[in-house]
Amino acid sequence: MGLEQLSDQVSPVVFDMLAEVSQSIQYSCLIEEKSREVEAAMDQLVATNKQLQKTQDELLRSKARFRELQAREELLKRRLSSHIRNSLEVDEILKTAVQEIRSLLEIDRCEFLWYVSSEDNPHYEL
Repeated sequence: MGLEQLSDQVSPVVFDMLAEVSQSIQYSCLIEEKSREVEAAMDQLVATNKQLQKTQDELLRSKARFRELQAREELLKRRLSSHIRNSLEVDEILKTAVQEIRSLLEIDRCEFLWYVSSEDNPHYEL
């Protein structure tokens, strides 16, 4: 049976239906591809949102730490001012300053060195 004989026997409606089936399959494939693209975009959006949340949390912690350090700095200034007003001895003022700086910076050691700028022998004194 040839194509011409078949086309005479098959109604034009069947050919139209076959064309629509082909278009439906293509449309279905296009929808599936777009669905995968949307899913990938959503996954990326979720990952970006998680990273943004982590960054915001870190920023909040940094702000809190900064405010804490500002408060400690202000306390240090007030304590130093108070000690300076209460004592006019330079050694006592320097000792207090060194202790407060050590406490503020949370370090193990803090020293104050005097620079003696004599012409013969410039040097540092502890």
